[in-house]
Amino acid sequence: MSTEAGSWTWGSLAPCKESADETRAVAKTTIHRLLSRRDIPLQEKTLWRMLYETAARAAEVLALNVEDLDLEHRRAPVCSKGGTALRHVKPGAEAIAKVAEVMAPRRRTH
Repeated sequence: MSTEAGSWTWGSLAPCKESADETRAVAKTTIHRLLSRRDIPLQEKTLWRMLYETAARAAEVLALNVEDLDLEHRRAPVCSKGGTALRHVKPGAEAIAKVAEVMAPRRRTH
């Protein structure tokens, strides 16, 4: 890389080696054990459940607004990586139940 005037010399850059992805899925029993713990806040359990049931990226789930969730049809709109497209993820019944449980106190106070 040349530092003169901020220019790059591509010939001096070595290609990056990609390491093999050794990520493993978490066993369903482990997920259920985590979600049944009483010391974990409900909001955190809801996030984990949404991530597990939809296979959405964490950023996609965290960007959701509760008002955007379609609880009746069990779907949630998320922006794809890069924000170029809108798609729907389909949380399972347990994730929807957790969202409703999180929302219950808010509905009573409004």
